[in-house]
Amino acid sequence: MKKNLLIFSFSLFLFVGIFGSWIAPYSPRMTVAAPFASPIWSSFLSKNETYNFDNALTFETADGAPAIFSLFGTLEVEQKDGAKIVLTRELEGKTDKFILFETKDNNVHGIDLDARDISFKQQLSLAPTDTATEFLFQKGAKYKIEVLGGKAHLEMQLLGKRFGFLGTDHKGRDIFSIMLTGAKTSLFIGISAALVSCILGVIIGCIAGFFGGILDTLLMRLCDILMSIPTLPILLILAAFWGKGILQIVFIMSIFAWMGTARTIRAYVKSLRESAWVQSLQAMGASNKYIISRHIIRETYPIILANIVIGVPSAIMGEAGLSFLGMSDPRIISWGRVLHDAHSFGAFTHLAWWILLPPGLAICLLSLTFITAGRFMEEKLDHRLQDKF
Repeated sequence: MKKNLLIFSFSLFLFVGIFGSWIAPYSPRMTVAAPFASPIWSSFLSKNETYNFDNALTFETADGAPAIFSLFGTLEVEQKDGAKIVLTRELEGKTDKFILFETKDNNVHGIDLDARDISFKQQLSLAPTDTATEFLFQKGAKYKIEVLGGKAHLEMQLLGKRFGFLGTDHKGRDIFSIMLTGAKTSLFIGISAALVSCILGVIIGCIAGFFGGILDTLLMRLCDILMSIPTLPILLILAAFWGKGILQIVFIMSIFAWMGTARTIRAYVKSLRESAWVQSLQAMGASNKYIISRHIIRETYPIILANIVIGVPSAIMGEAGLSFLGMSDPRIISWGRVLHDAHSFGAFTHLAWWILLPPGLAICLLSLTFITAGRFMEEKLDHRLQDKF
């Protein structure tokens, strides 16, 4: 059961990491709804609606006022005294009319109205601090938009307060699409940093374990020094000095993650160095380079694989920490960047839990999957642990 669950979760994360940006329903940089819109399944707030019409449209607002109202298209004036676009509202037997747009000439006009614009509020005699959508739209009312004195082809958008599977962020971007796209970045950084750090650890561990002596002592003291340094402040300094790109982040995290692999490989190589088959190769005249590259490193493959898998969660958590603290490229979409934007742009104030929980849970589940995979490989490689998994 554990093995099947591990294979499923591992395959799911790899699939999302590879194909997530292709299957995302929207571009992660595109505004698709109102800022901080909650998931469509979380409440009964107004949802997104789009209408295309020519000269008249009748609709209702059963869910209440939308967060954003916009109207755009073209208007061709037919009468000499101009044309106008009127919104009529009927509620409990009372009828109100609002002029959304008015012109006195007979030209063709491009319509681009947004209820958040000050000019639109002035047209309705509202103060700049008033909310035009709450003034115009009320729950249960019936509405009619009609063009008087001209012909028009218009599109109206009512962007509601709930949208998509995981809602939207402070810019109105789809969180679900951002999560799918950010998986690729988090996985790439995690796997790349783990690979680079493991390669460094294998090289240094093989040299220290095989040759020993003063070289072994110096390399191990270097490991001790680097392991005693608090990593996060150094990462922040290096990120500020070298830049915030993906390759810089991978390199910065790699140079502080190879020590554990080096010590493990060193201990294993020291035991191999004293084995009979290594001494036989030396007696036959084989060079140290040949023995290490053709035999010693091959014997360490299981340890290398396990260390790579276990090292991925640390790299992912490191990238998330750097991104959360603002030390990553803001153009790069990752799960850590989602948490940074949520913290910086008021997700806590708006109680937008749908922005905070998904990236946090995704990072935890991905790290747990790789840690479990590392334990599974370790159990397969060491028969003494087979009964404990």
